Amino acid sequence: MTVQTFPITAGLISMLLSVQAVASCDVEAGPGVNWAGCDKQGVDLSGKDLSGMVFSEADLQGAVFAEADLSDTDFYSADIRGASFNEARMTSSKLVGVEAEAADFSGARLDYASFSRAQLKAANFADARLDHSNFYEARLSGTVFSGARLDHARMQRSRASGADFSMADMEHASLDGGRFDGAIFDKAELVRAHLDRTDLREASFVAANLSKASLRESDTEDAEFKDAILTDTIWPDYRRCRRGSVGECR
Repeated sequence: MTVQTFPITAGLISMLLSVQAVASCDVEAGPGVNWAGCDKQGVDLSGKDLSGMVFSEADLQGAVFAEADLSDTDFYSADIRGASFNEARMTSSKLVGVEAEAADFSGARLDYASFSRAQLKAANFADARLDHSNFYEARLSGTVFSGARLDHARMQRSRASGADFSMADMEHASLDGGRFDGAIFDKAELVRAHLDRTDLREASFVAANLSKASLRESDTEDAEFKDAILTDTIWPDYRRCRRGSVGECR
Protein backbone atom coordinates (compact mmCIF):
# COMPACT_ATOMS: atom_id res chain seq x y z
CA MET A 1 0.00 0.00 0.00
CA THR A 2 1.45 3.36 -1.07
CA VAL A 3 1.04 6.27 1.28
CA GLN A 4 0.69 9.54 -0.62
CA THR A 5 2.54 12.48 0.88
CA PHE A 6 2.17 16.16 0.24
CA PRO A 7 4.98 18.70 0.48
CA ILE A 8 4.68 21.24 3.29
CA THR A 9 5.16 24.62 1.69
CA ALA A 10 5.84 27.97 3.32
CA GLY A 11 2.41 29.10 2.14
CA LEU A 12 0.70 26.17 3.85
CA ILE A 13 2.55 26.83 7.10
CA SER A 14 1.57 30.51 6.93
CA MET A 15 -2.08 29.56 6.35
CA LEU A 16 -2.10 27.15 9.30
CA LEU A 17 -0.55 29.74 11.57
CA SER A 18 -3.09 32.31 10.42
CA VAL A 19 -5.99 29.98 11.19
CA GLN A 20 -4.52 29.23 14.58
CA ALA A 21 -4.22 32.97 15.35
CA VAL A 22 -7.83 33.66 14.38
CA ALA A 23 -9.06 30.65 16.33
CA SER A 24 -7.30 31.95 19.48
CA CYS A 25 -9.31 35.18 19.56
CA ASP A 26 -12.07 33.54 21.60
CA VAL A 27 -9.64 32.09 24.14
CA GLU A 28 -9.48 33.88 27.49
CA ALA A 29 -6.37 35.98 27.93
CA GLY A 30 -3.62 34.28 29.91
CA PRO A 31 0.03 33.24 29.82
CA GLY A 32 1.18 32.23 26.33
CA VAL A 33 -2.20 32.79 24.63
CA ASN A 34 -2.09 33.89 20.98
CA TRP A 35 -4.26 36.89 20.12
CA ALA A 36 -2.40 37.77 16.93
CA GLY A 37 -4.58 39.84 14.59
CA CYS A 38 -7.53 39.89 17.00
CA ASP A 39 -9.89 42.83 17.45
CA LYS A 40 -9.89 43.57 21.18
CA GLN A 41 -10.55 47.28 21.26
CA GLY A 42 -11.24 48.58 24.76
CA VAL A 43 -10.66 45.24 26.49
CA ASP A 44 -9.87 45.54 30.21
CA LEU A 45 -7.12 43.15 31.35
CA SER A 46 -6.01 45.08 34.41
CA GLY A 47 -3.88 43.13 36.87
CA LYS A 48 -3.92 39.89 34.88
CA ASP A 49 -1.01 37.53 34.20
CA LEU A 50 -0.50 37.89 30.44
CA SER A 51 3.15 36.89 30.29
CA GLY A 52 4.30 35.51 26.94
CA MET A 53 1.08 36.43 25.12
CA VAL A 54 1.15 37.28 21.41
CA PHE A 55 -0.70 40.46 20.39
CA SER A 56 1.04 41.02 17.03
CA GLU A 57 -1.07 43.07 14.57
CA ALA A 58 -4.00 43.06 17.01
CA ASP A 59 -6.35 46.02 17.36
CA LEU A 60 -6.09 47.07 21.01
CA GLN A 61 -7.09 50.71 20.81
CA GLY A 62 -8.15 51.99 24.21
CA ALA A 63 -7.37 48.67 25.92
CA VAL A 64 -6.48 48.68 29.62
CA PHE A 65 -3.48 46.68 30.87
CA ALA A 66 -2.90 48.57 34.11
CA GLU A 67 -0.73 46.62 36.59
CA ALA A 68 -0.81 43.53 34.34
CA ASP A 69 2.15 41.15 33.93
CA LEU A 70 3.15 41.53 30.27
CA SER A 71 6.66 40.14 30.51
CA ASP A 72 8.05 38.70 27.25
CA THR A 73 4.92 39.64 25.28
CA ASP A 74 4.89 40.35 21.54
CA PHE A 75 2.97 43.42 20.31
CA TYR A 76 4.61 43.56 16.87
CA SER A 77 2.76 46.11 14.68
CA ALA A 78 -0.25 46.15 17.04
CA ASP A 79 -2.54 49.17 17.27
CA ILE A 80 -2.40 50.29 20.91
CA ARG A 81 -3.35 53.93 20.44
CA GLY A 82 -4.79 55.35 23.65
CA ALA A 83 -4.20 52.09 25.53
CA SER A 84 -3.20 52.14 29.21
CA PHE A 85 -0.19 50.20 30.52
CA ASN A 86 0.07 52.16 33.77
CA GLU A 87 2.28 50.33 36.31
CA ALA A 88 2.38 47.21 34.07
CA ARG A 89 5.33 44.79 34.18
CA MET A 90 6.67 44.59 30.62
CA THR A 91 10.27 43.40 30.89
CA SER A 92 11.65 42.21 27.53
CA SER A 93 8.37 42.94 25.72
CA LYS A 94 8.52 43.45 21.96
CA LEU A 95 6.62 46.51 20.74
CA VAL A 96 8.36 46.89 17.40
CA GLY A 97 6.43 49.01 14.93
CA VAL A 98 3.42 49.56 17.18
CA GLU A 99 0.94 52.39 16.64
CA ALA A 100 0.89 53.84 20.14
CA GLU A 101 -0.08 57.49 19.90
CA ALA A 102 -1.16 58.81 23.31
CA ALA A 103 -0.66 55.41 24.97
CA ASP A 104 0.03 55.54 28.72
CA PHE A 105 3.09 53.65 30.03
CA SER A 106 3.51 55.76 33.16
CA GLY A 107 5.17 53.86 35.99
CA ALA A 108 5.56 50.72 33.87
CA ARG A 109 8.61 48.44 34.11
CA LEU A 110 9.98 48.16 30.58
CA ASP A 111 13.58 47.09 31.03
CA TYR A 112 14.97 45.54 27.81
CA ALA A 113 11.74 46.32 25.93
CA SER A 114 11.96 47.08 22.21
CA PHE A 115 10.07 50.00 20.64
CA SER A 116 12.14 50.26 17.47
CA ARG A 117 10.31 52.08 14.64
CA ALA A 118 7.27 52.53 16.90
CA GLN A 119 4.86 55.44 16.53
CA LEU A 120 4.72 56.95 20.02
CA LYS A 121 3.66 60.55 19.48
CA ALA A 122 2.41 62.09 22.74
CA ALA A 123 2.76 58.78 24.64
CA ASN A 124 3.40 58.94 28.38
CA PHE A 125 6.40 57.18 29.99
CA ALA A 126 6.56 59.34 33.11
CA ASP A 127 8.35 57.54 35.97
CA ALA A 128 8.67 54.36 33.89
CA ARG A 129 11.71 52.11 34.15
CA LEU A 130 13.29 51.60 30.72
CA ASP A 131 16.85 50.42 31.35
CA HIS A 132 18.43 48.94 28.19
CA SER A 133 15.27 49.67 26.18
CA ASN A 134 15.45 50.15 22.40
CA PHE A 135 13.78 53.09 20.62
CA TYR A 136 15.77 52.91 17.37
CA GLU A 137 14.10 55.11 14.71
CA ALA A 138 11.03 55.55 16.92
CA ARG A 139 8.70 58.52 16.53
CA LEU A 140 8.60 60.30 19.89
CA SER A 141 7.41 63.83 19.17
CA GLY A 142 5.83 65.30 22.29
CA THR A 143 6.36 62.08 24.24
CA VAL A 144 6.79 62.39 28.02
CA PHE A 145 9.69 60.65 29.80
CA SER A 146 9.83 62.90 32.86
CA GLY A 147 11.29 61.09 35.86
CA ALA A 148 11.85 57.92 33.83
CA ARG A 149 14.90 55.70 34.17
CA LEU A 150 16.59 55.15 30.79
CA ASP A 151 20.03 53.83 31.70
CA HIS A 152 21.76 52.46 28.57
CA ALA A 153 18.61 53.15 26.51
CA ARG A 154 19.11 53.27 22.74
CA MET A 155 17.37 56.06 20.85
CA GLN A 156 19.59 56.31 17.79
CA ARG A 157 17.97 58.06 14.83
CA SER A 158 14.71 58.55 16.72
CA ARG A 159 12.59 61.66 16.18
CA ALA A 160 11.74 63.24 19.50
CA SER A 161 11.06 66.89 18.77
CA GLY A 162 9.59 68.55 21.85
CA ALA A 163 9.81 65.41 23.99
CA ASP A 164 10.06 65.85 27.77
CA PHE A 165 13.01 64.12 29.51
CA SER A 166 13.06 66.39 32.55
CA MET A 167 14.56 64.70 35.64
CA ALA A 168 15.08 61.48 33.69
CA ASP A 169 18.00 59.19 34.51
CA MET A 170 19.72 58.65 31.14
CA GLU A 171 23.22 57.55 32.08
CA HIS A 172 25.00 55.86 29.14
CA ALA A 173 21.94 56.44 26.91
CA SER A 174 22.57 56.75 23.16
CA LEU A 175 20.73 59.43 21.17
CA ASP A 176 23.16 59.48 18.24
CA GLY A 177 21.81 60.81 14.96
CA GLY A 178 18.38 61.59 16.39
CA ARG A 179 16.17 64.67 16.25
CA PHE A 180 15.66 66.13 19.72
CA ASP A 181 15.08 69.74 18.72
CA GLY A 182 13.06 71.57 21.36
CA ALA A 183 13.30 68.60 23.75
CA ILE A 184 13.48 69.24 27.49
CA PHE A 185 16.31 67.65 29.52
CA ASP A 186 16.11 69.93 32.55
CA LYS A 187 17.69 68.31 35.65
CA ALA A 188 18.23 65.07 33.72
CA GLU A 189 21.17 62.76 34.46
CA LEU A 190 23.06 62.32 31.17
CA VAL A 191 26.39 61.12 32.52
CA ARG A 192 28.39 59.41 29.73
CA ALA A 193 25.42 59.73 27.37
CA HIS A 194 26.05 59.76 23.62
CA LEU A 195 24.46 62.63 21.67
CA ASP A 196 26.76 62.68 18.65
CA ARG A 197 25.48 64.13 15.38
CA THR A 198 22.18 64.87 17.09
CA ASP A 199 19.75 67.71 16.36
CA LEU A 200 19.57 69.59 19.68
CA ARG A 201 18.44 72.98 18.41
CA GLU A 202 16.49 74.89 21.06
CA ALA A 203 16.72 71.93 23.44
CA SER A 204 16.85 72.74 27.15
CA PHE A 205 19.48 71.24 29.47
CA VAL A 206 18.93 73.54 32.45
CA ALA A 207 20.70 72.07 35.53
CA ALA A 208 21.26 68.77 33.69
CA ASN A 209 24.30 66.62 34.43
CA LEU A 210 26.23 66.05 31.18
CA SER A 211 29.49 64.93 32.78
CA LYS A 212 31.57 62.88 30.32
CA ALA A 213 28.74 63.00 27.76
CA SER A 214 29.57 63.32 24.07
CA LEU A 215 27.98 65.90 21.74
CA ARG A 216 30.37 65.54 18.79
CA GLU A 217 29.10 67.28 15.64
CA SER A 218 25.67 67.93 17.18
CA ASP A 219 23.63 71.02 16.33
CA THR A 220 23.16 72.96 19.59
CA GLU A 221 21.97 76.23 18.07
CA ASP A 222 19.90 78.14 20.66
CA ALA A 223 20.12 75.23 23.11
CA GLU A 224 20.03 76.23 26.78
CA PHE A 225 22.73 74.91 29.16
CA LYS A 226 22.15 77.19 32.15
CA ASP A 227 23.59 75.59 35.33
CA ALA A 228 24.32 72.36 33.42
CA ILE A 229 27.27 70.32 34.70
CA LEU A 230 29.73 69.94 31.83
CA THR A 231 32.74 68.29 33.46
CA ASP A 232 34.74 66.38 30.79
CA THR A 233 31.87 66.80 28.33
CA ILE A 234 32.91 66.53 24.68
CA TRP A 235 31.52 69.57 22.85
CA PRO A 236 30.24 69.60 19.23
CA ASP A 237 33.58 70.94 18.04
CA TYR A 238 35.41 68.07 19.80
CA ARG A 239 36.65 70.26 22.67
CA ARG A 240 36.67 68.55 26.05
CA CYS A 241 35.15 70.81 28.69
CA ARG A 242 37.31 71.36 31.72
CA ARG A 243 36.48 69.83 35.07
CA GLY A 244 34.15 72.17 36.97
CA SER A 245 32.56 73.67 33.84
CA VAL A 246 29.00 74.75 34.58
CA GLY A 247 26.63 76.30 32.06
CA GLU A 248 29.44 76.84 29.58
CA CYS A 249 32.15 74.62 28.10
CA ARG A 250 35.48 76.02 29.28
